[in-house]
Amino acid sequence: MIGVNGPPKIIYEWGRGGFEYPEETARVLYYFYHLFDTLNWGSGPTSLCIPVLITVERLIAVFLPLKFPCIVTPKRTVIVVIIPNVFFYGLQAYMRTWFQFVYVFDCSRNISVGLALRSDTYWHQKDVSEVLEVCFNSLIILVIFVGSGCVAIGFKVRLAAIKRFQMTIGYKQNCNLEVNTFRTTKTLLVLCVFYTGACAFVTLPAVIPKFMVFPLFLEEPNFRSVGVFVYHIFKLVLSINASINFIIYVVMNKNFRDTFLSILCRK
Repeated sequence: MIGVNGPPKIIYEWGRGGFEYPEETARVLYYFYHLFDTLNWGSGPTSLCIPVLITVERLIAVFLPLKFPCIVTPKRTVIVVIIPNVFFYGLQAYMRTWFQFVYVFDCSRNISVGLALRSDTYWHQKDVSEVLEVCFNSLIILVIFVGSGCVAIGFKVRLAAIKRFQMTIGYKQNCNLEVNTFRTTKTLLVLCVFYTGACAFVTLPAVIPKFMVFPLFLEEPNFRSVGVFVYHIFKLVLSINASINFIIYVVMNKNFRDTFLSILCRK
């Protein structure tokens, strides 16, 4: 029950508690929250798309090697990387219109607080939020595609290695070819396993809604609930996955490790 220079009225806030600061400070914190939440929701789904693009590039290289230079060009690479960023950040720019800032007096706590409320845009277009929630839950399709693509690439590379092994003369040369092919395939599969394990949780809000939720799509989220806590764990795991690729390459790929060390040791 909130009073705003008059008789109290009921306001359904998005997230309980509010910003218990002077109005100017509360407003700044409100905008900072949406800035970082936009980065969170804009970069998170984009990071799920990058391995998909890498998988597509590797599929073309393995299955269409002769046409690869014509299909994968620097200009097209830049364009396909920009597209998911523009799409998801543009989507976030729209979704921020779902909120509005109000500074009110909370009779129950006898303090003035800044609140993030659902705007009229949200209530008038609530069906849109439900559709977008389904779309975000459907990002599991990207995880499945990367997993399937890595298996196909590994199978194709293995067959090619066996064929080259049979056609190549010289035991030492064959052994080196076999080791390098196995190392490349193993690195790719490890990357795939980390990506699949970390990103598979994206479908939990649809499969087990009470276990994990996306607060952005809830009318009145409880930020102290188990669902929101697991959501933050998911975001942490997603961040770790986005930064661990370099470590995997250094640990598992000798050529990459030697090249990287040579750059560091170069005078």
